[in-house]
Amino acid sequence: MDFKANFKISTIEVATGLKSYTSKNKIKEGTVLLKVNGINVSNFSHEEFCDFWTIAWPKIIDTDKLNIVISKRGKEKSLTITKKELF
Repeated sequence: MDFKANFKISTIEVATGLKSYTSKNKIKEGTVLLKVNGINVSNFSHEEFCDFWTIAWPKIIDTDKLNIVISKRGKEKSLTITKKELF
């Protein structure tokens, strides 16, 4: 799953993902990341968000497993994403 930063409103959005996974978990365009590995990423100021995205985010997504909470139209869902290598 790929994520993108929306610097205008200081949110992290789901950009793309394996179609079978996103369909199964009902993840669609407009889905927002609320938490990642216990870190609430939904209430940052603009400056905090920029710092998080440039400093902490690259380290977080380099891990083999992400525990995330996402939101779509106010409904929250917890998921665990495991990194797989494709050859």
